[in-house]
Amino acid sequence: MFNLAFESALRSIIKTPGVSLLVTLTIALGVGITMPMVTLYHNNSGNPIPEVGHKMYRVLIDNWFVDGVYWTRDPNMPTEIMAARDIRNLIQSDIPNHFSASYSGYQHVRSVDENSNVKPFYTDVRATTHGFFDMFQVPIEYGSFWDAEADKKNQNIAVISHPTNLKLFGGGDNVGKSFKLGNQVYTIVGITSSWALAPRVYDMSQNNARPEGVFVPLSDFQRTNLRPNRWRTLEEKAPEGFEATFVNSETIFALLWVQLNTPEKVLEYRDFLDSYVAEQKALGRLPRPTNNRLYSAEEWVVASPGNDGTQRLYRVFIVVGVFFLIVCLLNLLSLLLSKFVAATPQACVMRALGATRGLIFTQYVIEVAILGVIGGVLSVFVARGALQAILWVYLENLPAEFKQIQSSVGADNPYVQFDSTLLMITLTLALIGSMLSALYPAWRACRIPPAEFLKVN
Repeated sequence: MFNLAFESALRSIIKTPGVSLLVTLTIALGVGITMPMVTLYHNNSGNPIPEVGHKMYRVLIDNWFVDGVYWTRDPNMPTEIMAARDIRNLIQSDIPNHFSASYSGYQHVRSVDENSNVKPFYTDVRATTHGFFDMFQVPIEYGSFWDAEADKKNQNIAVISHPTNLKLFGGGDNVGKSFKLGNQVYTIVGITSSWALAPRVYDMSQNNARPEGVFVPLSDFQRTNLRPNRWRTLEEKAPEGFEATFVNSETIFALLWVQLNTPEKVLEYRDFLDSYVAEQKALGRLPRPTNNRLYSAEEWVVASPGNDGTQRLYRVFIVVGVFFLIVCLLNLLSLLLSKFVAATPQACVMRALGATRGLIFTQYVIEVAILGVIGGVLSVFVARGALQAILWVYLENLPAEFKQIQSSVGADNPYVQFDSTLLMITLTLALIGSMLSALYPAWRACRIPPAEFLKVN
């Protein structure tokens, strides 16, 4: 019975290629436009470093105005960033297996050759410690990352990203070459492979998946007088000058991650934080009630205020996508109803020759299932194209001064990646959606009495 229904379904598809193509395109568009919204939310909601994310902890201490409310949705959330003096003190602990202190800022990049055809551009620069690269699994393409000793020295060395390497040198192994960052010349010690985290868990204040174009040693926050993208002074009067503002004052701008490999180390580090804050309070600092937090990478994806707005936006996108899918499925139902009713004479002849209603119904469902599978495959390409279009529009609508900061939209962008889970969801959604749309038209067509058409014929 199944073989006969399958053969009849194939003959029906071949006999009506125009309608079959329209059905397939409707499925592809409905699912293909919905899945980018699901993909954006999916890629922005999970832990991007699942192998080690449970060992990585974002460190928060509450350094804010006594009578002020920090700018998060949770009034009990401590500040996400901290002062340089706290960073310097906290990284002295030998409890963490690794630590990463950092902040980011925009800086001008250009070739050291004044006659070069390379156009100057701005990029996001992260000043950080050497532990950052291992903790967040940054892949290296050429050269290597700097070591702990380089964190303590005033060396103008840098690791650049794959896109920055393309812009400056056209790609290839350029370790040992130099470039200008701001007014200083930096020597390249390493070049990362194409790499990004979605979400960018290590710093979601400006949430996106694009990594920085240049990484430089933190070196006590004074490498290039790189002004942070985000900072706030807690002084009564704002200090003047980079060092006074960002090194020796109560200006918060930096963030700290630690790697704690065992539960015992987590407890020990919590005690260390409590003791440190108590000491600082005794010195007249940190006037608010003690509110220390340790968030694992898995927890920080959910708790981070920087990711909250993005997730809400993507939920709205999903709702819009679902409505679009419903409209497409209603159109599909109408198409199938017209197609099956038009094929009623042939079905009536089959009924007269002994075919059951169940066989005819099965043929219709199998026919739509075949078209659903084809539409599902096409929807993957539609979804990828829609994702790239969304990102292209996003990039094109950035302010002109920031366009050069963004990496190009390419296949390595994690926002346009379909993992196996998303691929299965896409194909399953196309198949189930198409078959559900086929049930009523197939049932309706099977209910038509054969005698009406047999009399005519």
